[in-house]
Amino acid sequence: MQMRDVCDHPSVVARHVSSAGCQFVVECGELACGQKLAFALDGVGMIKARVRWSVADRVGVAFDRVLDPGAEKILTRYGRAARRLELEIVA
Repeated sequence: MQMRDVCDHPSVVARHVSSAGCQFVVECGELACGQKLAFALDGVGMIKARVRWSVADRVGVAFDRVLDPGAEKILTRYGRAARRLELEIVA
């Protein structure tokens, strides 16, 4: 994957959200297959995931735990509003 912009943390917009995972459009930074990451979701807390695939500026992630319906709805709203999520890379 190519570098989008120089940034402290990768930032993404969520698309195609399900309880098990979603697609991220990478706005800044880069992500690689197998990479572990985490992001904060308002009203939910930290969500942990792993990158399963990467093509151009998009990656597919699988959540470590299935999202409850409320969290899934919140993440879907973030995506519809094109609200960026700041990711933390987890070791």
